[in-house]
Amino acid sequence: MKKVLILFLALMVGTFMALGCEEPAEAPEEDEKEEEVEEKEPEEEEKDEEDEDVAIDVSGLVAADMDLEDGTYEGTAEGHEGDVTLEVTIEDGEIVEIGNFDHQETEDLSDPAFEKMPDRIIDAGGTDVDGVTEVTVSSEAIALAVEDALQKAEEGVEEEEEEEADEEEEAKEEDEEADEEVVSGTAEGFGGDLTVDVTMDGDEIVDIEVVEHSESEDDMDEVVDALETVPQSIIDAQSTDVDAVSGATDTSEAIMNAVNEATGL
Repeated sequence: MKKVLILFLALMVGTFMALGCEEPAEAPEEDEKEEEVEEKEPEEEEKDEEDEDVAIDVSGLVAADMDLEDGTYEGTAEGHEGDVTLEVTIEDGEIVEIGNFDHQETEDLSDPAFEKMPDRIIDAGGTDVDGVTEVTVSSEAIALAVEDALQKAEEGVEEEEEEEADEEEEAKEEDEEADEEVVSGTAEGFGGDLTVDVTMDGDEIVDIEVVEHSESEDDMDEVVDALETVPQSIIDAQSTDVDAVSGATDTSEAIMNAVNEATGL
């Protein structure tokens, strides 16, 4: 009986010892759990940074897709407390600087927008960017003001092209005028001498103007008609062999004869 009791006690002691040896094995699991928590902390920080971005309502202009004239352009857009004005510098068709702000936005509160938005727009090469959370209106105003400046930079190119086209047209007109010659001729009309100035471009009659006459315009509508229509008829025909106005034959023929004298036709 004693041997059985001793054997039972020995068995119990061995069991407790075995269980005591297994308990420390749980400690590493707690350490691994702490490491997993530590590894997750950077992800939470990244999430906080991402939370700083918020969508804004802008056109999303891209400088590379626009024909921009180099220079510094002012842009304006409405902010939370009033207009936000800034300057955008363009070099080689790219946005290189955004600054010189003038605004009435709340200080300190709006600072993140003015600190972060310019770099975002420059890095993106346009206004297709997110705004800064909690200052969405100011962020949007900055982006819209930049778009206003970009549009002016693009219009600058168009205006320059228009100016060049106008200059070319003016030069062409000056060349044409330089080739033109004005000659005068006089002939006897119904009421006295009638004088015309004829503009010639080489052998072409460009214009005929009756500069002096003594015809009775007040009494005869036909005379007025002749003074207006006969010169144009000669220009159209490039000849003085045209029809006279009925009822104002003398005046019509005087115009033709004066043109003949001026041009030698």
